[in-house]
Amino acid sequence: MKKPIICSLLSPLLGLTVASVKDKQLGQECSFEDIPLHGEVTFVEYRGQADLSARFVNAYPDVKVQFVHAFPDDRGQWQVVEFGEDFSVYIDKYHGDLKIQLVNNYPGMRNETILE
Repeated sequence: MKKPIICSLLSPLLGLTVASVKDKQLGQECSFEDIPLHGEVTFVEYRGQADLSARFVNAYPDVKVQFVHAFPDDRGQWQVVEFGEDFSVYIDKYHGDLKIQLVNNYPGMRNETILE
């Protein structure tokens, strides 16, 4: 009997958590909270130094990322640099803001065809 009461009390809290995560969704132009997800990137050691946090996944990514050596102009293309970055990323194994999948071809958002 105690379990349904606890679940009914926790469900609004869980709903608020899910809603707050959904507020930070990707934009149609492959951006996250007004940060374009292409360009020069630096990976930082601490979460407080980063513009966004991400975790690597093998399935169901938010963004497919291709690392390039020069000209990261298209959606999902990242060039790793040490200085002069466009944005910085902290890699979190479990609770990243974005789910990223590394690809060799066709970088960008997972649902680009649906959003256009």
